Amino acid sequence: MSASYPGAVKTFAVRNNGDTIQAAHIDDLQDEVTAIETGLLTGTAPISASNASFVHLNASGDSTLASSTLKIGTIPYIFPSSGGSTGQVLTCVSTNGSTMTLEWRTASPVSLLRAGNGTDASAGATSVDTFSIASITANDSLEVVYTLEASSQATAAVFLTNTTDGVNLVSLTGGNILTANTAIQGRAILRQRQGASTTIAAIADGQVLGGIRSDTSASVGVTTAWTGTWSLALRHAGVTAGGTLKWGWAVYRKAGQ
Repeated sequence: MSASYPGAVKTFAVRNNGDTIQAAHIDDLQDEVTAIETGLLTGTAPISASNASFVHLNASGDSTLASSTLKIGTIPYIFPSSGGSTGQVLTCVSTNGSTMTLEWRTASPVSLLRAGNGTDASAGATSVDTFSIASITANDSLEVVYTLEASSQATAAVFLTNTTDGVNLVSLTGGNILTANTAIQGRAILRQRQGASTTIAAIADGQVLGGIRSDTSASVGVTTAWTGTWSLALRHAGVTAGGTLKWGWAVYRKAGQ
């Protein structure tokens, strides 16, 4: 006879001392053991238990949760009944006691790509922070929020620079030096020119703290396409001996599609 597993639980007759053990009795046991081992080794063994614990669970194929609730640690998370669509993220939208309810929602169009701050006293032109940009589209824009301060001595002009192509995109100091003990705060916007993947339009709108505004705009040709992989840097043209440039910036991607 074939094994009952995995379709049903095998029912064995009770044996008593003095009973004659027939070959079929052993064969039935062997059939069940073989069916269980085959199911475990080939991945066809169904697991149906109200409370099962695993040291490790490795699911190499698609998996389905019969319940929409998954407990992570001690907190139950209620998942949506269907999958999301392009541009959506899974977000925790409400709590009921210790239960978290998740929902698909449109992703924020703004994402932080880079943030940092520091000081630099290099006499020569120096990129104080650089990072790689990739996977942006022709409709995306980059917005940079920055603060700059020349401590004790002046710092030459500070730029946003495409270091991949060695091109300054826009001056954050109006093309001028940042005079000693002067601070400036502002933002810059970078965007591909319409229909020109190797031309970047840039503006910088700054305010000398306690002083005048510093506005700059530029249209700069580059070698690497806007939608390619290139590096953006915060770069100064040199710090006067005895001085220090104090800097901070945050670069955001604003999705256009």
